Amino acid sequence: MTETAFAFEAIVHPHQLEVQDFATYGSVIDARSAAEFEADHIPGAVNLPAALAATKSESSRAQDLPNELSALLARLASADTLLIYCDRGGLDSQVWAERLRRDGWLVDVLPGGWPSYRRWVDAGLELLPRSLRWRRLLVPAADIARVLAEQTANGHQVLDIAELVCSQNLPDASASAVLLGAPMTQARFESELLEALRRLDPEREIFAAEGLLPSNLTLPSALCEALNRL
Repeated sequence: MTETAFAFEAIVHPHQLEVQDFATYGSVIDARSAAEFEADHIPGAVNLPAALAATKSESSRAQDLPNELSALLARLASADTLLIYCDRGGLDSQVWAERLRRDGWLVDVLPGGWPSYRRWVDAGLELLPRSLRWRRLLVPAADIARVLAEQTANGHQVLDIAELVCSQNLPDASASAVLLGAPMTQARFESELLEALRRLDPEREIFAAEGLLPSNLTLPSALCEALNRL
């Protein structure tokens, strides 16, 4: 029923491409447009397009910030650091960074912005699948969810690839930024997949199966090779 794929040694880490570990931040802000955010974003990021800043005077204090940003800050501790990124060489990121720093918040701007993040995703999906220990489940597509649930109940580590497609509707974005009903893009799928891979324990085997994906989505070649390696 299973096949084992053995791990390579290299495990990619965000710092290798000058990308911070996003989980260390109180919040991650995506300053790009809503459409760009929906197409792909760092999992868990909140979309606050830089254009929202134009709705308030540049001399405004925190209480006059756009409602979306004020609501975000209300959920954070004063010691939390925020990470902001955009795809305009930091120009849009600085719109928020300057206002937040003025009001006492610790803020990092992602080095290299969105292009740097995408290079990290590409590198991670090339290296990380080869670095993990896989147990491939050879079961009909209709039974994959049930079998993976059984493995989870038995204390095993699993990766439900098809379930990641549903993650685009999780509450990781501001309501105004989510274009409901839009199909998941390949780029967004890759971001969600890499995030799932990074949460796995490389010291334990991972049970996975190649279920059916929408016609516009494909598994990264390195993951396909890892799952099919005898």
